[in-house]
Amino acid sequence: MADSIVDRVKSSLGPLALAIENPRLHRIYATVPREKIVDAVTAIHKEFDTRYIVVIAARDAGDNIELVYPIALEKEERLIVLKTLVPKSDPNIDTISKIMPGAVLYEREAFEMLGVNFRGHPQMEILFLPENWGDKGNPYRKDWVDPRKAEGGGK
Repeated sequence: MADSIVDRVKSSLGPLALAIENPRLHRIYATVPREKIVDAVTAIHKEFDTRYIVVIAARDAGDNIELVYPIALEKEERLIVLKTLVPKSDPNIDTISKIMPGAVLYEREAFEMLGVNFRGHPQMEILFLPENWGDKGNPYRKDWVDPRKAEGGGK
């Protein structure tokens, strides 16, 4: 049964995916270019009638920000995990919130903590940091310097 699901993923993503892996029974990983993330999420949504995204994980990967989109395939009891890279020099990607409304908060967190701008997002503003954060940077970036330490205050 897992092979037919992998085949469906491969068929629905087609040339959108740079790579598709199935290292474990319940996980299918697909790497897509950032320009194709909306198309890939749409294709998975249509093929599997998905209802929600589990999370959008984001991490500093050197010159890029890696975004990981695990999408629950509820009926198949599997996860399809879409991965993409966003260059720090151009940290822009389209929002998937129109397809997966639950992505709104995850995208806001990636914006706030890593500086990724999700084009077309309905409410791109800070979520966790203080309202007066201003231009103190993105605290999940490896090169971020805590302004409180730079100013001689705090620990």
